Amino acid sequence: MIVKRYLSAFGRRYSRYIYFIPAVVSILYILSCTSTIETDILIPISIENIPKGLTITGPPLKGLEIRVRGSESLIASLSEMNLQYKLDLSLVNVGVESIQIQREGILLPQGVSIVSLTQSFLAVRIEHEIIKEVPVIVSVSGQPASGPYSIDPSCIDIEIKGPANILDQIDPDKDIKIFVDLKDLKPGEYVKRASIKIPVQTTLTGVKPEVFTVRVR
Repeated sequence: MIVKRYLSAFGRRYSRYIYFIPAVVSILYILSCTSTIETDILIPISIENIPKGLTITGPPLKGLEIRVRGSESLIASLSEMNLQYKLDLSLVNVGVESIQIQREGILLPQGVSIVSLTQSFLAVRIEHEIIKEVPVIVSVSGQPASGPYSIDPSCIDIEIKGPANILDQIDPDKDIKIFVDLKDLKPGEYVKRASIKIPVQTTLTGVKPEVFTVRVR
C-alpha cells in the first residue's frame, strides 16, 4: 500500500516532464546533425584534355587527399557522392610535369569546406603515344581429348597502342601471351578465338586474324 502511494505521488510529480521528452530528443538529433567535425577524404582524379598523341605513363594517380570541415551529417554523405577532381592536361608536354592543384576545381557540397591539402602539385609523366604492330606465335593451353592437332595460322599480328617508352622495349616472346584453349577437344575441326594478354598501360587496337582453325585428328 505504501509502495502504491509512493509510485502515485512520483507519477503526479514527474508526469508533466514526459511531454518534454520528444522535444529534447529532437534537439539532441539536430545538434548531432549540425555539430562540426574535420576529417580526411580521398577524391579520385579524372584526366581531362590530354593532347592527341600523348599519354600518361608510370604509376596511376591514386587520388587527391584533402582535409575537410562540415556538419557530421554532410561529411557522412560525402562517401555516397560521385566526387572527382578533374585534372586538366591540355598544356602538358613530354616529360615529368608538375601541375598545381586548383582549389576551385574541388567541388564539394555547400556546407563543406576545405581545411588543407596534403599536396599542392600533382606530378605526372607524359610520353608520346604510338601504335605498334607485333607478330606473335600462338601458344596453346590444355590438351585435346585425343590425337595430334594443328592450328592455322600459327602466328598472329596484333596492334597495340601505348606509351613509346613501353612499346619500344616490348619483347613479344616475354611480354605478350597469346594462346588458344584446346582442353578436351574431340577429333574434328573447330573455329576458335585466342586469349591475349598484353603489358599494362597498353591497349589492344587490332588483331589479324581474329579466329583460328583448330584440327584435332
